[in-house]
This record gives sequence, C-alpha cells and structure tokens, in this order.
Amino acid sequence: MTLIQIISFWFKEQKPMTKLFITITLILFVSGAVLGVKYALLKHRYIKEKEKEIVELKDSLEIVNAKVHDLSFKGQEINQKAKKKANNIHQKLKQDEKNIHDHIVTDDELAGFLSKYEQKARQHNIK
Repeated sequence: MTLIQIISFWFKEQKPMTKLFITITLILFVSGAVLGVKYALLKHRYIKEKEKEIVELKDSLEIVNAKVHDLSFKGQEINQKAKKKANNIHQKLKQDEKNIHDHIVTDDELAGFLSKYEQKARQHNIK
C-alpha cells in the first residue's frame, strides 16, 4: 500500500465532523503557507528595490561629494590667488606711501601736473 492509499483509507474511517475539521485545517494550512510565501516574495522584492535605491543614492552622493571637494579645492586656490594679489597691492601701496612721504613736490612739478590735468579735462569736455 502506498501512502496515499493509507491516508485515503484512514480518512474514510473518520466521522463526518472530523472529516470537515481535517479538511478545514488542511485548507487553512495550505492557504497560510501560500500567503506566507507570497508575503516573503513581496518582502524580498521590496528589499531588493530599496537596496537598488540605496545604491543609486550612494552613487549620487559620491558624485556630489566629489563635486563639493572639487569646488572647495578651487575655492582654496582662488582664495590663495586673491591673498597674493592683495599682498602685492598692499606692498605697492606701502611703497607708494613711502615714496610720497619721501618725495618733496616742487612748485614746477605741481604746476606741470595741474596743466596736464586741465588739458585732459578740456579734451573730454569738448568731445
């Protein structure tokens, strides 16, 4: 006798209420197993989808971090160049101040400067 024949023989010997109870129990067990597998598959898909989103976000975050690092580096370079230019201008201004304080302007130089300035002013007003 096979297993199915044994179960069939045993099932026939049971009372109708017991058969009904066994049938309902088997249906509930099978439907519970199917729902459990379905839930597990849905959960697996959801987790895979979220994993994919996380990887995409991580990649985009790395790209943004690289851009921020590049911009920061460029900002530092610009800042250093600006500091150098500011120092050069400051040194030139100090030198000019020293030259102005050390240099005595004579009346002839002042008159020459003023006449040149007046000529330029007249030229611009005429045009």
